[in-house]
Amino acid sequence: MIEDLLLNNRALTEYFFNQTDFSDKSIEQMIDMMNGMIAMPPSVLLADSHLENGFILDPQTPIPPVLNFECLFDNYKLELIARIANEVHIFTDVVMPHDMKDLFNCIPRKPQILMARDIKRMAFFFHTLHHFKHITYSWQKVISEHELIASHKTKKPLKRGNMSMGVYECSYQELESIEAKILALVEQIPRIRKNNR
Repeated sequence: MIEDLLLNNRALTEYFFNQTDFSDKSIEQMIDMMNGMIAMPPSVLLADSHLENGFILDPQTPIPPVLNFECLFDNYKLELIARIANEVHIFTDVVMPHDMKDLFNCIPRKPQILMARDIKRMAFFFHTLHHFKHITYSWQKVISEHELIASHKTKKPLKRGNMSMGVYECSYQELESIEAKILALVEQIPRIRKNNR
């Protein structure tokens, strides 16, 4: 998380480091802004407006990131995840454990990419997987950059902004019954990961 902040979010990091008061709350706000949970200050957006995706990388020392879900799912967990995804209709198609294995290995499904039935629901599903420490905090970036899931309406791969908005809507509204069900089902997936971001 710190690496992503320092390497890929320079303007956001500088904004907070230049404040007179830098506290634990500042760190939480900075992380929430990076993950699209709350809006960035206009000055940060202005500083990044000339760059694609709003990130600054030092061209003198490029460090290609290893971008994946940072997860370890055995066959049992893949079956559980596929069953949950089908039960709450995350995708337009019924998915199998091998579909989920490819997804979490960052391999787009062929010949037809996975389609999100409802972006808000899909975003909440992955946000919940992260909440219970099954996948990385940067799952939105992983899905976007590997073009793993598309909108069934536009047929185009989802961008981080699409998913951030979905997570934002869920965070500031009372959970709907389907979201409460997702939360309850994902909570049942056994957790063995340590030091997850």
